Order: sequence, then C-alpha cells, then structure tokens
Amino acid sequence: MPTKTHKLRNVADFASVRKLGRYTEQGSFRLTCLAYAGRLEGRTRRFGVVASRKLVGDAVRRNRAKRVFRVLLRTHAEKLPPLCDVAVIIRASYENASFARLSEKFAKACVQLTHHFEKSPPPLQEAELKKPASASHA
Repeated sequence: MPTKTHKLRNVADFASVRKLGRYTEQGSFRLTCLAYAGRLEGRTRRFGVVASRKLVGDAVRRNRAKRVFRVLLRTHAEKLPPLCDVAVIIRASYENASFARLSEKFAKACVQLTHHFEKSPPPLQEAELKKPASASHA
C-alpha cells in the first residue's frame, strides 16, 4: 500500500507531472508519467489519482473510482519506471468497463510509457524541477 511518501500530495506535484510528463489516453482514464534520470537518494515511485466531480460524479462514485485505480496502481506499479511520478485522471466512462478490462488497459498503458522512456531516457533530475522559474519582466 502506498504510504504518504508514495503519494503526490500537492498541486505543484500534479502540475509538474501534467506539464513535463508523457501520457497515454485509454478512454476510461489518462495515465501520465514523469520519469527521472539517475538514482535519487530516497526517491521512489509516487502516485496520484484524480476523480473530478464533473467527470466522475458524486462523492461515492469518486471514492469508488479512486479505490479501483489505487488497486490498479499497486498491481501494475512494477511495469512503470523505477523513479517516476504517476498521475491518473479518471474519466466518466470507467464505470462502463469491467475491472478485468480496466486492468488490461492499465497494464498496456504502463508498458507503453515504460517503452517510451526506455527509447528516450528521461533528462530530468530532481534539482531541475525545484529551480524557480525565471521571471522576465520588461
């Protein structure tokens, strides 16, 4: 089970994954992965799941969707790069798919992203993410 250190916790983390990461659309969800180069001390995979009220529905549906995708993340985590941040955005159509179908699509998405990073290794180091954006005021 992912601990607090294995979760994307704040908006900045999700924003950097969305902005700098690679993604794959699978209909029921979008899997975005931001892999890091090298070996970062104490760093491991971090996961985040987003289920918006607009796309998924009320709180009961959102919580169920997040539980389902956390199970998928735990099941298929080893198929992802060892040092990465992963964000899953759940779509409304996830309810129409069986768990087996979701698992199959999720495994496919993990393999696709891993193959992409194997072909072109991630250039990012953790320090590059923490650099403040240069303000250019004229």
